[in-house]
Amino acid sequence: MSQKTLAHIIGMSYRSLNSAINGHRLFKEEEADKIDTFFNYEKCFVINIQRFKHREITLLENNNISPCHISVPYIRPCVFWDIDSTTLDWIKHRRFIMERVSVYGNQEERKAITDYYRKIKKVNMI
Repeated sequence: MSQKTLAHIIGMSYRSLNSAINGHRLFKEEEADKIDTFFNYEKCFVINIQRFKHREITLLENNNISPCHISVPYIRPCVFWDIDSTTLDWIKHRRFIMERVSVYGNQEERKAITDYYRKIKKVNMI
């Protein structure tokens, strides 16, 4: 289902829905309730996920956690075909990793690496 379709069904503007899904704004309680009802989720499911995600972002932004709490993305072993990828230091070897994934990785892996290093940068480790 597209975001536009969902927005129409729950009576919300597409831009507002997209903005909330991407974390640029919070869902209002009545919007979250409509989503819960439409998808037959438990009451307050969307609100609880939103609170959890907001807390996670706040911790990252306030430097209250270390990068070891940020999950390293899964990259297929064939991307690192010539080395033992388990020996990589994801901070120290970041340039090599980014270059290798940009050349041999698929679109999901490239996005995962970009997101990973963006989170690491927020905690000022690189």
